Amino acid sequence: MKPRKRSLSSERLGASFIERLGALLENREVQQYVIEANDKYWYWEEVQHRQAPENLKPHEAWMLIKTGRALSATHLNPLNDPQGGFALNVSASRWIQEKLHEIDLNVGGSLQSDGIIPKQEQTQLLLSSLMEEAIASSQLEGAATTRKVAKEMLRTKRKPRNKNEQMIANNYETIQLIQEWVKEEMTPEKIVTIQKTITRGTLDHDGWAGRYRDNDEVRVVDVMTGEIAHIPPSYKEVPAYMENLCAFANKTSHETYVHPVIKACILHFLIGYIHPFEDGNGRTARALFYWYMLKEHYLLMRYVSISRIFKNAPARYAKAYRYTEEDDNDLTYFVKYHLEAIVKGMTALKEHIEKKQKEKQKLVAIRKWGNLNPRQIHIVSEFYQDASRIMTIKEAQEIFAVVYQTARTDLLGLMREGFLMSKTEGKRMVFFRSKEFENKMEQILNNKNL
Repeated sequence: MKPRKRSLSSERLGASFIERLGALLENREVQQYVIEANDKYWYWEEVQHRQAPENLKPHEAWMLIKTGRALSATHLNPLNDPQGGFALNVSASRWIQEKLHEIDLNVGGSLQSDGIIPKQEQTQLLLSSLMEEAIASSQLEGAATTRKVAKEMLRTKRKPRNKNEQMIANNYETIQLIQEWVKEEMTPEKIVTIQKTITRGTLDHDGWAGRYRDNDEVRVVDVMTGEIAHIPPSYKEVPAYMENLCAFANKTSHETYVHPVIKACILHFLIGYIHPFEDGNGRTARALFYWYMLKEHYLLMRYVSISRIFKNAPARYAKAYRYTEEDDNDLTYFVKYHLEAIVKGMTALKEHIEKKQKEKQKLVAIRKWGNLNPRQIHIVSEFYQDASRIMTIKEAQEIFAVVYQTARTDLLGLMREGFLMSKTEGKRMVFFRSKEFENKMEQILNNKNL
């Protein structure tokens, strides 16, 4: 679909505006207005409904705003289109630069993950975050299931019971897969593998998994309005575009500097724009974003569910795409939304860690009690913080990186101590809180004799 660009001809602006242009650009109030518009990155619709200084008409104010953006924009042609038909623009507004700096300080570097997240908790938190992202990414695409049921399925490794659960299981497998590729270059074949893995058993036609679309019937529809939001390029162009996308992803330097986080956002956007597959494009795009962030050593992104933020504001997610296409391929709208989501996810992660640390302080009494080993104390903490928690021997084995027999001994020991009960599901044992769990914990935490 051709972007619906704003008409800003000199005829429409009028001779009086052209004559006033020099004075307007020197006017402090006008300058502040343009700075605010570009820091907050107002879209045309918002400019239309705001009172501009100097009695500027909306299209006159828009012209000044667009001029300011053009002066700070980076121009890119990531798909290497010889006709320049899909050149992207990204404006380096003050707000964008501040958020990139904040993300660099808080998310980037291997030392950050060790400094913010205690090493003994990294495996558990990583598993939890992988689950959260898998669940949220699937729910964003329409999967209907609760987080409780989804986490139970992933933790116990039971087989999905329906298509919704299969979507979540696929997402979980895919997120683990891309972490294995962070030291490798991206290829079209890998992206096809991502789509195949992420959509297996969930599509209307099995033949759609693991191959590019072979028609031009695909339309991206705005779920809020029902209107066609995007008509992707011809399917005949997809193979070349995907080759060029991977070349852009693997390129280590560009003629114009591209911040790694912005580049990750561009990769996300391009999958949505090319729409190479019949289905699964959104999930594939978000997986590619994660791959590039981890490749560029933003290692704390392993613990942040970006899709959970998107899911809480799906209309804004769709608008970020639409605004970019409708406004001269200005990707800043999409980048801005993405950066907001990363910062929100980072804040939520820190709050989660602080909450867990406070909860664990209450459990010092368990350590003083002395009857449990460190792994068992960790398991009791898990069940104390989540009354609905269940655990299998296999899961305990993976969390603590121990052999099966050690994990089994730990859980059976907690049964003997009265903390847990178990039941058999198929060939496996599933452990959960005993009926006496709360009373036992109350006695321990109040330093009462057991």
